[in-house]
Amino acid sequence: LNNIDLVLAGNEYQTEVSTGRYDASYGLLMKGNGKGQFRSVGPAVSGLILDGDIKHMKIIQAGKQQRFLVAALNNDSLKCFKINRN
Repeated sequence: LNNIDLVLAGNEYQTEVSTGRYDASYGLLMKGNGKGQFRSVGPAVSGLILDGDIKHMKIIQAGKQQRFLVAALNNDSLKCFKINRN
């Protein structure tokens, strides 16, 4: 079965000067159990670190067996993570 997982990313750098940046997120992987419940998997285990001003994410299929999560950061390089389905 393919359970749905969630990847959360954020940070917001375009705020008012008086407010300051919202930049405490490093992203989070939430593994689904197929019953509508999720458990968080920290960056030390998942290898997912999405720091920066994330603007967009997409899963890219590479061949028949490999998939990658690509994250676009504002004024920065793309970040790419190989998806291992366990």
